[in-house]
Amino acid sequence: MSISKQCLMSIIVAFVFVGASFSEENKDLYKQYDKVFYFNQLFTTAFDFNLFSPERFLEFLKKDAYGAVVVNSVVPHYQITDPPPDDWIKPEHIPGLINLINSQEPCRPVTTIQSSTIPTKLSTIGDEAMFLIEGFREKRYPPWPNSQTYSSKERKAMLQWWNEFSKKNDFKK
Repeated sequence: MSISKQCLMSIIVAFVFVGASFSEENKDLYKQYDKVFYFNQLFTTAFDFNLFSPERFLEFLKKDAYGAVVVNSVVPHYQITDPPPDDWIKPEHIPGLINLINSQEPCRPVTTIQSSTIPTKLSTIGDEAMFLIEGFREKRYPPWPNSQTYSSKERKAMLQWWNEFSKKNDFKK
């Protein structure tokens, strides 16, 4: 295949994928975007942290995971270029996030622009909820350059932290 045919095929794939991504069920999710980036045949959009909650961010990661295309063993990840405000994750978000930490539902992993690695596998809603809670605890999101896979021991420790935090701050579970 000549280079011009490869280029044409890439453009056609891009238009098909972009068209599929704007289905009726995703329409409200994509209203917020000003820019659409197309890199290495992966469709990436910007999430507006000023408009939406951490729970909505998890929905965003989940929706993109189901329609994502894996090309050349590269997992479609969400790269944060402009982090949200330090107080984006509020104490009232934590109970809902705690309820999700055992979810195995697939979603895109999160990276920052400072990350030196690219994820090789999809994440889960549970792991990304844990990453958001870590962001709350560190008082910045994302707390590290990449989200990660958490062990059952780390999940237990997070639940223990939540029990202590919620008692000290008079939160209802």
